[in-house]
Amino acid sequence: MLTTATRQLEASTDALLANALQSLDTDPVGARLRLAAAINRGVDKSVMTALLAKSVATDDAVAALGLLKSAVDHDPQSLALWSQYWQVLAAATEAGHRLCEQEDWRAALEQRLRWLNQGAELRAILKFLDTIDAQATASNLTPRCLGYCRWDAKREVIEGWALDRWAMQDPCSLVIEQTNPTDPQNKRQGQLLADSPVDWLAKAGISSVGGFVIKVPSQDPWSIRALSLRFAHGQELAGSPLACSAAIDVKTAEQGPVQSPVQSATQSTNHRSMVDVLVPVFEGREHVLACLESLIKARQQQTTPHEIVVLDDASQDPLLRDALQDLAQKNEIVLVTRAANLGFIRNINRGMALHPERDVVWLNADTRVTGNWLDRLKSAAYAGDNTASATPWSNDGEFMTLAGKGNPEPMPSLEAQQQIDAVISELNLSPEELVAGCGFCFYVKRKAINEVGYLDETDLIDGYGEETDWCLRARQLGWRHVAATNLFVGHAGGQSFGARKRALAAHNNAVIRQRYPLAERLHDDHLKQDPLKSVRETIARARLQQWHPSGNMTVVIKRQVSVGPNKKPKTELNTNLTTERKTPLSFPASDRAESLDHDIELTWQITGTDTAVTLTFNRMQPSLQLNYRLPQQADQLAKDMDEVRAVTGDTRHMPSALVKVFAKVLGKVLGKVLSDRLDARRSSELTELTDPTSNNIEARLANKSLPTGDGLALIVDDLQDPEVVDTWLKIIRTAGLSEGIQFITTQNTPGAQLLRRTARVAPVYCPEGLSWTQWLGLLGVNCAVMLAPETAFIQQIETELNVDLPVVDGHVFIQARSTEKAVLTRKQVRGVRGQRQRQAIDRDLVTA
Repeated sequence: MLTTATRQLEASTDALLANALQSLDTDPVGARLRLAAAINRGVDKSVMTALLAKSVATDDAVAALGLLKSAVDHDPQSLALWSQYWQVLAAATEAGHRLCEQEDWRAALEQRLRWLNQGAELRAILKFLDTIDAQATASNLTPRCLGYCRWDAKREVIEGWALDRWAMQDPCSLVIEQTNPTDPQNKRQGQLLADSPVDWLAKAGISSVGGFVIKVPSQDPWSIRALSLRFAHGQELAGSPLACSAAIDVKTAEQGPVQSPVQSATQSTNHRSMVDVLVPVFEGREHVLACLESLIKARQQQTTPHEIVVLDDASQDPLLRDALQDLAQKNEIVLVTRAANLGFIRNINRGMALHPERDVVWLNADTRVTGNWLDRLKSAAYAGDNTASATPWSNDGEFMTLAGKGNPEPMPSLEAQQQIDAVISELNLSPEELVAGCGFCFYVKRKAINEVGYLDETDLIDGYGEETDWCLRARQLGWRHVAATNLFVGHAGGQSFGARKRALAAHNNAVIRQRYPLAERLHDDHLKQDPLKSVRETIARARLQQWHPSGNMTVVIKRQVSVGPNKKPKTELNTNLTTERKTPLSFPASDRAESLDHDIELTWQITGTDTAVTLTFNRMQPSLQLNYRLPQQADQLAKDMDEVRAVTGDTRHMPSALVKVFAKVLGKVLGKVLSDRLDARRSSELTELTDPTSNNIEARLANKSLPTGDGLALIVDDLQDPEVVDTWLKIIRTAGLSEGIQFITTQNTPGAQLLRRTARVAPVYCPEGLSWTQWLGLLGVNCAVMLAPETAFIQQIETELNVDLPVVDGHVFIQARSTEKAVLTRKQVRGVRGQRQRQAIDRDLVTA
């Protein structure tokens, strides 16, 4: 059955899914292989992952949870995934597994209550909580009640649902409390019953009551009521506390107050030239204070009059609040403190309305600015009359990421940022058009705000994608958005919204797709055309010219090989194996590969008749990348390699165009001579394996040193090597292998595709959320085979699979790294080198 399963992996999608569903109970390993292949093809990924997790959970609940948590990151609203998540937790708890003590299920529950609208998932949650209660200890007591509340600004009501798990058909008694922002101790309370019907609760037969609606009239956007809702026993509802205020209409830009509710720290005779730098703040004290320090230090370098307006969205950190108050008292900042947490959109909207005549800059509280940053950002915004916004370069800024979209890097040190910014400032490149700006540092002209309006705070929530929605609305009115290519702003990234980002993105992106059906195509076209590529390379070459490395630098050469028939774009996580050739190249000369620290990487890949080469300087912050096409740009690559003083290297397996570059760089072809010698030795070994006149293959078959019996054998040879592929073809066609054994490969090279046509080699894909160690164990892989062991390739396999591949006399076997469960035992070790070598392995294992 296993052989049948692997042979079906190349079948049509419909056949693959049908066979996967049929084999879930009868052939779990075959079902897992099929489901993983379907997930790799992108077919109903959420449903397929839920089914795979169900199959995996019977053997490894931890692995099943890893699968599900990774999948909900990409599809946070999937009913199938979340229902399976709670079911796996319940089953593991019922079986006595202590997963609940390791799993942060309370945070997951808090997140899900906000989006819950299906009875099936609520039933799974209730069963899980009941299971914990049955085995409860003081450390894992469950909440008695479940509920959620939200503020609907359109209708000016608070609505939600609430249930008592111990009395599902009885309406819960709730307490609503209003806090006076000027006197926190002065609170007003009231009571209500959650006795209204809720459609999805009633349809699921869970309860006929549980809903509530509270009318809260609001006079204007500046009147904010801080309200909280809790159960009678004190437990607060998810979503509480609430900040209730009237919404700012996106279509009406002139809604700012006649008299600003805050006093300006700076007096200017020309208010229309003044810019408000809006810094929305919620917790994150270290990042906030570092950001404000950089703004204050850079103030004297600006010719643009501006105020630093800090919008504190009800931060609870007393040290942060005190620090902000101190800066405000010193007139370093204008401080606006919210009575309750508004969320990013409502907070920034009211910030933009403070001074209806001023341009504004949104600046994340986890950014750092240097030099005359505001002058340069404003100059980009005013390069054209129809320019609405400008966004600078960053280490983490979507399209404006200096290493390219989808390649965010850590914030550089202050010194490194100043050096990058100085290079970019000196180049003084012209602005380039963007589809949309990015809100980490976003200059917006008041004229555009007046025509386009404010952010949508009724349909979008909490602050993700709001600038995209605004930018697309502006584009429809003829406005443009530009890249401020003359400026770099550091961005820590991920500090503003934390783990909730995926769920927020899913909701808001759905709204944006509905409003702007062509938005995704516009985005994809911009990504494909990459109009900023030439600008990035101009900046990279300017940085390289000013780079003066010190110490013993190291270059590592890699060959990039695509994997999987549906290789994922660089912007997404890809857990499939990527096979690379790593060969040391150092300056000053150093032949010790084990001492490499990968300061510089040269990655090459054959694409048709050309060779694509990328040179990456990892020691620079952010890392610097230069791209080449050979043979067209061979001279430029040689020149750039000469600048980094590369003096030696192993050019084995390189295409001739790249060999010529290194010959020019090195001034001699020692690397090529070494390559020829090693290739000749390996060729001799492979020929011996399949020589029909040799007794080796007959002896091996007689002694069953090739895998026999039933099971999966993982090929860990380099299947881009023609000689290795040819050897495998001869063995598969002539060796009379056992019908029960099936070979699998993680690679998708032309050689791997050729082997797959024999029906004895099948592709295998590791689903996201699992390590290769876990996945190979779940598939019951009972051996790994390498015909031509090569240290460099084995090290790469080890890194990618996170397994150890000990080699004894050319024989390879797998064991798990660190404390993870071993994938293969000693009894499962197999090889291709004959009885004598296998005995040597056995001796070593016994000794160990």
